[in-house]
Amino acid sequence: MSEKIAGRIPFRWGTGVILLLALALRWPVPTPAWTHFDEIAFIVLPLGFWSGDLNPHYFNYPTFHFYLSSLLYLLYYLATSAESVEQFVAYHLLVDGRDLLTLVRGVNTLLAVATVGAVACLGRRLYGVREGLLAALILATMPLAVRFAHLAIVDTPAVFWAVMALLWAVRARQEGRGRDFLAVGIFTGLAGATKYPAGLVAVPVTTAILLGRPWSQRHIIWAASGAVLSFALATPFVWLDAGQFWSHFADMGRTHLLAESSTKEQAWLYHLRYTSRHGLGAVAAVAVVLSLLWSVRQRRWQELVLLAGIIPLAAVLALAGSTFMRYALPLAPLLALLIGRLAGIGCKYPLVGGLVILTLVAEPLYASFRTRSLLSGQDTRSEAQAWLQTHLPHHQRLVQLPSECGRIQVLTPERVQVQQTHYLQSYGSEALLQAYALLAQRDDLPFLYLEMNVENVTSTSHDSTSTPVVIIHYQHPVCPDEDIPADFQSLLAASQWREVFSPGRMEAAIFDQMDWYFLPIAGFDQVEKTGPVVRLDTLYVNGTSVRIEARSYFAALHWVLRGHQARAEKRWADALQAYHQALEIAPVPEELIGLEVGRYLYTQMGRTHAQMGQLEQAVRFLEQAVALKPTYREAYNELGVAYASLGELEKAVKTWEELVALHPDFAPAYFNLGRALWRLERRQQARAYWQKGVELTPNHPSAGRIQ
Repeated sequence: MSEKIAGRIPFRWGTGVILLLALALRWPVPTPAWTHFDEIAFIVLPLGFWSGDLNPHYFNYPTFHFYLSSLLYLLYYLATSAESVEQFVAYHLLVDGRDLLTLVRGVNTLLAVATVGAVACLGRRLYGVREGLLAALILATMPLAVRFAHLAIVDTPAVFWAVMALLWAVRARQEGRGRDFLAVGIFTGLAGATKYPAGLVAVPVTTAILLGRPWSQRHIIWAASGAVLSFALATPFVWLDAGQFWSHFADMGRTHLLAESSTKEQAWLYHLRYTSRHGLGAVAAVAVVLSLLWSVRQRRWQELVLLAGIIPLAAVLALAGSTFMRYALPLAPLLALLIGRLAGIGCKYPLVGGLVILTLVAEPLYASFRTRSLLSGQDTRSEAQAWLQTHLPHHQRLVQLPSECGRIQVLTPERVQVQQTHYLQSYGSEALLQAYALLAQRDDLPFLYLEMNVENVTSTSHDSTSTPVVIIHYQHPVCPDEDIPADFQSLLAASQWREVFSPGRMEAAIFDQMDWYFLPIAGFDQVEKTGPVVRLDTLYVNGTSVRIEARSYFAALHWVLRGHQARAEKRWADALQAYHQALEIAPVPEELIGLEVGRYLYTQMGRTHAQMGQLEQAVRFLEQAVALKPTYREAYNELGVAYASLGELEKAVKTWEELVALHPDFAPAYFNLGRALWRLERRQQARAYWQKGVELTPNHPSAGRIQ
């Protein structure tokens, strides 16, 4: 057996064992039942591509991993589903897509494990077999890498492609083959096409190549062309829809880079205190500092390549306004390589090497094991959701406090309206009309819950004129009760609480303040579950208990959309028929199908009655729309027009005066107000309002005549 082959056997076996360890720490079984806020994009965007429109219309992330996820969902649909594509998309995009997230989570977990293998290969090429295995072991047990491995996010795959790019850059430097340069470019482009900051891997990649022998121009062209082409093909609408891309990209930059720190501390201090200490481990964090000092002193090409990767990524973290812990993920493989190189020095002596490895790995391994154990266990939000649907299924109205906190996952009109926006963007109104019709025929829909605003909740006694409301209160260090009104806090304090789900003694744990993960980063001893403390109770408020099933809810939305479609085609009678059909299903639409939908429904009904000359009915519905949302200027304006058409000019004037007080920049109200005042022979006031209207919109059709 040759020496070269003999050297590969321990590396392969060692890497295999480390990969199994990495998989065991990263694959939570069962997968968490709750959904992280950022994972929603992996439902709406991949399914949106099934419409044939591959433009995401959302450029906070590049599209490569979303395209891959869309293909994965298609394979899943073909293998498991007997329903039509329209039924599949309608249910998963508008109702519940958590089974799809499980697929992406699984793929991301495998990519996280593959990253450990790639680091082993990269460490071997940079320093040797021992150092490669040590770097892989450190990354396999690193809490920062374990914590986010299973989530449906772009960070994990972006790190994989970045490590692959760096691995092939070192390989190209050492072997000089043209195909390696092409692979370097492709992997670099795919890293940037998965998450924009991952494109910074181009810095160490370029450093590795430039520090090598003088390369032919052809090799450099292959690497650059591979990067540009792979990025362009993997996220094409960055170029094809450049205007919207730059708008979203600039907004994201202002939010995450230029804004003030999202914690009380500066970003660099936050990452130093929490990310490095608890994401790496205390000993590993010290080892990073020693490794950096050693690397600066050595100034060999290997250290210069790693420093070229670490410095720009660390600079972005230190200067950013957002302090999400997972933003440090791209640093994890590079730091593991530095630590592995330093640990390799001590491992030349077996006893010393064993102590070094044990010291480096003990704390991270414990933290990663506890993280994996908690993720694969119970979550208080899932327990509360199951209890709610079992014990209080008919109590449809609920209030969740505080408003900015990780909530239990129930179907609500507000949630559907958010998803509807994405559906409309990809499929259009005609497809949405059909989707709601299909959902109205399903028997497997979850319970529908109607969320109430805390300002509208006033407790009363239980009698025939009251209705029950479920109060769900979350308590956790990352979501304080600051936005709960003081009078309601006293109500919460006096509550007996029908059920309480607690994760344990959270005061003994340390949490990442910005990720709403509800999973400790340290202090695991007293925490038994993920999630906040969830307390549930019922109270009674004034009003009759009107309920609606999920099927009826989607049927009402279907008729509302049919009414809008008929209005667009100027079929006024058909529009009114459809709107009244919706009202028969949901007689109190602002409560049963959502405040915004109800307000818009009343407005459109008022406009339609006005088009048919039925002014009294128009006034009635427009008054309801204004009552629901006094700041809704279009309804206010239409109400003034209806009053004026009825000859009730004083009411019209009063309505428009209220409107311009609320919206002083709404020009149509000034022109309408001027006309009404002119008819009332209040000429001076009319001229003043007209002049204001002309100042706001000099190109208004009436501006020339008024002047």
